[in-house]
Amino acid sequence: MIIVECYETDTGTASRIAPEQVPQNLHREGTLIWVDLQQPDENELLWLSDTFHFHPLAMDDVRKHQQRAKIDRYEGYYFFVAHSIAYDKDSLAVESNEIDLFIGQDYLVSIQETPFVSIAEVHRRLDDAHLTVESTPFLAYLIIDAVVDYYFPIIDDMGDLIDELDAVIIERPDREALQKIFRLRRGLLLTRKRIGPLRDALNELIREEESEQLIPHGNARLYFTDVFDHVLRLTDFVDTYRDMLTGSIDAYQSSLSNVLNINIQRLTVAATVLATATLITGFFGMNVHGAFINTRWIYAGWIILVALVIITVVEIWYFRRKGWI
Repeated sequence: MIIVECYETDTGTASRIAPEQVPQNLHREGTLIWVDLQQPDENELLWLSDTFHFHPLAMDDVRKHQQRAKIDRYEGYYFFVAHSIAYDKDSLAVESNEIDLFIGQDYLVSIQETPFVSIAEVHRRLDDAHLTVESTPFLAYLIIDAVVDYYFPIIDDMGDLIDELDAVIIERPDREALQKIFRLRRGLLLTRKRIGPLRDALNELIREEESEQLIPHGNARLYFTDVFDHVLRLTDFVDTYRDMLTGSIDAYQSSLSNVLNINIQRLTVAATVLATATLITGFFGMNVHGAFINTRWIYAGWIILVALVIITVVEIWYFRRKGWI
């Protein structure tokens, strides 16, 4: 699907136009064109290539959808790649979707593998900023900023779950908690692989805009610096949570070892108590009679039973006083 909006830079007003009207409005003074392609097919990509004459290498990157976040500079435009992420709270799975941007002097082309940033969302952010559309870098900033901002609630949810898992591991370590830890580690690893290159790409874009050779607009660098700061914060959060998960695994192993030690201690106490009873009964060989045993002395069996009970109670009291049970 292709959505095209035409912006008037003087008034900041926007109007929807048909894709066929793009060539006649492209490079028109005082006009910015935003072309948004959502899950484009091959025909729509061919239309894009024929209309804007993008470099074949850039179009090949668009078709493959296997690019890391980066920025390539071509004659008259930038090709910028970013990734959004989606998080499933039930399965703890994290998936990423590629977003490609062609940033020119008076046009912006966004290509979304999975629809994420809508035109309505960009309009809302534009209204909240109380600014008119100044240049295509500002539109690019709105899109990239929306992508980056969506990382924060996901990372916060992961952080809250890590805190909960730490409490569970300390009280009662189980395999389910360990499986959640490993799934979170995979999610954080994927997130780190997405925001790391994005940080480098934004840094390179900021350096490119310092000279203002492609887009002569002083505020563009300020906008991208703001997004760059957000990415730095995300990187710190992800690295911190990954370290916390490593600590959670160590805590799980320690808790499991403690549980094992306690169980072995209890089994040792039980074996000691039973060994005492076995020693007594084995020493006499139970060759006595009385009560349950056939003997002339009717109290012999009772005495042995009472002695076993007393010794067992004393041993249990002693072990409990020592804190072994």
